[in-house]
Amino acid sequence: MCINRSILQKVDLDSIGSSGYSILMELKFILIHDLGARVKEIPIIFKSRRIGESKISHKIISEGLMVPLKLLLRRFKIQKIFNNYER
Repeated sequence: MCINRSILQKVDLDSIGSSGYSILMELKFILIHDLGARVKEIPIIFKSRRIGESKISHKIISEGLMVPLKLLLRRFKIQKIFNNYER
C-alpha cells in the first residue's frame, strides 16, 4: 500500500490501537472513512511456504478477526452520532 506523505501526516498515529498486520486495516479505515482519502493497493505476490511453519501466532490471527469488527462498530457509532445530530 502506498500512502501520499501529506495524507499520512494527517493521521494521528497515537490513536491507532492495532499492531502487526492489523495496523494496515485500521490505517486504511482512518484514511478512507476519517480523512476521505482514496486507497489503491499494489499487490505483492507471496510464494506458498513449502517447509517450516507459519510465523503468524494465534494472537495475531485473533486480532486480525477482531479489528474489522471493532472498526465496523466504530463506523456505526460515528454514523449514529451524526444521525442524532441532524434531527
